[in-house]
Amino acid sequence: MSKTLEKFKTNKLNEGESIIVSSEGYIGEMMGKGDKEQHNGVLVLTNERLVFYSKTWLKEVHRSMPIQQISSINFTSGWLKKTLVLVSNNDTIEFKFLGKKEEIESFQKEVENIRDKINSASNSASNSVQESIPDQIKKLAELKELGILSDEEFQSKKQSLLDKM
Repeated sequence: MSKTLEKFKTNKLNEGESIIVSSEGYIGEMMGKGDKEQHNGVLVLTNERLVFYSKTWLKEVHRSMPIQQISSINFTSGWLKKTLVLVSNNDTIEFKFLGKKEEIESFQKEVENIRDKINSASNSASNSVQESIPDQIKKLAELKELGILSDEEFQSKKQSLLDKM
């Protein structure tokens, strides 16, 4: 494990957060200034977010984006440079990898898999909340028709469900 990744684990990893995959590389441009300044560090994928982290004795760089907000993941591979561009609602991280092409493609697939799992879980949770109350009322009506619930019990439970809407 690299020193930078160890520093990230110690200083920036949230409680309950776990590292899925990481890779060394840099952001910015060689000899760049300001926003384009080069920072060597590590790109870390956790179960909650994607983070670029760099720490030297002079400077610390910490850029983070929640996985569910990543809207675009693009990988380009040239002869010398392999780049992963991650775009979210309000940020873009352009990370240049030092590793092999296969490692970068694997990193990209992990990001996409985690993002898709989080988004599908979020979508199904919001759908189940919207569909849950009418479905529950239908089930209550079936229980009433079967004689399991009295009309009074059905009306009471139905009203409490409708109040939640």
